[in-house]
Amino acid sequence: MIKINIQTNELTRESIPANLRRLSTHTLNNLQTELDPVPDDLIDIEYWNESPVSTQYNQDTQRLGNEILTADLVNRVVNVSHEVINLTAQESTDRLNAAKDKLITELTAKSESVAGEDLTLNGMTFTTDIKSINEITSSLSIMGRNPTETIDFRGVNGWAVANKAALEGMQDAVWNKRKATNANHKAHEDAITALTTVQLVNDYDISTGW
Repeated sequence: MIKINIQTNELTRESIPANLRRLSTHTLNNLQTELDPVPDDLIDIEYWNESPVSTQYNQDTQRLGNEILTADLVNRVVNVSHEVINLTAQESTDRLNAAKDKLITELTAKSESVAGEDLTLNGMTFTTDIKSINEITSSLSIMGRNPTETIDFRGVNGWAVANKAALEGMQDAVWNKRKATNANHKAHEDAITALTTVQLVNDYDISTGW
């Protein structure tokens, strides 16, 4: 709530005094008529609700500055807006780069999530985390010397017997998935890097192509 002197219309953002915090919002809004008598330190003082006012500005060339408090005497509220400050050329560049960095960070998380999704091959669903990839790779390395060997491989839905051909197929599936994921990641990152305004960055959709 905003403190207002109803005689001078002076507005101040400050905490409600401890001795008034148990009063209702209606009473705080109308201290001069609700209190009888009005204490000396509260003469002409009331606490009005604040009403945020959207301040339009260009995200690429401007920023919001200090808040502006304006008393709405009819509705007994305080409108809160902000001053608009023009950015320097360096500030505009920094803001654009910060928006790009943020979006690229989100893109990286998306890419890693997609790359780590489970895959299904010949009816067996398996994880593509580092542990599984290492197990497939090491098994194939050993099977190179013993091509007829098989291994019990634990997939997402339980155990299955995997021979060399099955493991090679799994390895290829992981490779193809990561190759496609990385290609889409790079395409998105290149596109983001080329954007020229904060609005374009904010509107860019990283969910496509996966």
